[in-house]
Amino acid sequence: MATAKFEVSQFDGKIDFDMWSQKMKAILMQMKCAKALDDSWPEGLASNKKFEREEIAWSTIFLYLSDNMIREIGETTTASNLWAKLKAKYETKTTPNKCFLLKQFFSFKIDPAVDLEENLILLNSISDKYKDIKAALEYGREELIVDYITNALRNKALEIKAESIFLQRSMNVAID
Repeated sequence: MATAKFEVSQFDGKIDFDMWSQKMKAILMQMKCAKALDDSWPEGLASNKKFEREEIAWSTIFLYLSDNMIREIGETTTASNLWAKLKAKYETKTTPNKCFLLKQFFSFKIDPAVDLEENLILLNSISDKYKDIKAALEYGREELIVDYITNALRNKALEIKAESIFLQRSMNVAID
């Protein structure tokens, strides 16, 4: 049997959590320890096997997190606890995550590590379908942080995608 090598980026809070989490689940399934994410172990699994798989799952997730994420998540002892913290903070479907993104968006600050030109290019490159976000950024805040702009734009993109799917489904129902 050949072994496969997988390339998955470290999660740093800037990339798409939903996509990253799906890839992580696939890796954990390959390692036969995905059940650790929700503690849904099969009955009869020996406790030493469960413990071993739990350690593999936790360490795998941990190693695919950036240093900043590790600091942000804090100390965890189980894969399910680590996974739950990540989902609570970054999964796009949760209300707390939407509130977190809105809070980030409205407290946006220019990144002092990046020159002003790069910050302005980022604002000017925002397309017209995000014009409400662009207006809020241009006129609503004195300070901006690049991470907040990108998070707000990702959130808006997900809203647009959801609306598009809803419209497609509505049209399909109307046609039927």
